[in-house]
Amino acid sequence: MRPLPRRVYIAVAVVACAAIAAFGVAIAVAPFHARLVTWLMAGEIAVAAAASLLMPVPLATRTLHYVTTTPILLAAVLLPAPLAMAEVMLVWIATDQVRRMDRAAPRPIPWVETAFNAAKTVLRVGVGAVVFRGVSSVPLVAGALSDRVLLAVVAAGVAMYLTNQLLVHGIVSVQSGRWRLAALVRLARVDLMQDASLLLLGVLGAIIAGRAPLAIAVPLALTMVIQRELLRARGDTLVDLVNTDEAPRATEAARGTAPLTAMFWWAS
Repeated sequence: MRPLPRRVYIAVAVVACAAIAAFGVAIAVAPFHARLVTWLMAGEIAVAAAASLLMPVPLATRTLHYVTTTPILLAAVLLPAPLAMAEVMLVWIATDQVRRMDRAAPRPIPWVETAFNAAKTVLRVGVGAVVFRGVSSVPLVAGALSDRVLLAVVAAGVAMYLTNQLLVHGIVSVQSGRWRLAALVRLARVDLMQDASLLLLGVLGAIIAGRAPLAIAVPLALTMVIQRELLRARGDTLVDLVNTDEAPRATEAARGTAPLTAMFWWAS
């Protein structure tokens, strides 16, 4: 792997600083006194997110997809923002460290990659929490779910998806020196359906949480079913994100590929 350009490290530092600033603002404006049920929901979300991060799915050449849309969305709308942001950051760092300890891993995970992915996820949760609160006028999902709160959950999920795409393709563009619009369109065709399905599971989890918070384990478990089906299809045709001039081509899913949420590694 070639050394990354200096501009990539600068861009990652900017994203990390933005995540730290967002976390600081969340602590200042959204202090919380979590109840026992909040910590139990946080535990369920952390387990589901960790399981997904430890078993990524290849959807495109030199990329992997993490089935984390559902747990991250539920963290944004069910947990206090500071807790949700800290949780997703710690889970990402911990799972990357576990993968580093795997001697059978095809390549080490650079710390700059972990920093970008963790910071990006913190920003996603922050954006989701802000959009949810702005649309619903309530801080968290609680009690009966009204049409407005349901709309807020969907809006938060869409905002989080767009934030992810913006940050991922922004870092890709920083490294390559130009905007990879063709790669963005190609990848959207592949992962949009999966993310839409996971978003619907997140909405289901929010509906369930209004009456029985601990029952969010049901939609979180269903994400593992989606993940298993995607893993079964790992030998199917993958999208070529590297060659932007040709149509997608079939390729074998290599184990030593970089994660979808840090696509800038495919150009290394």
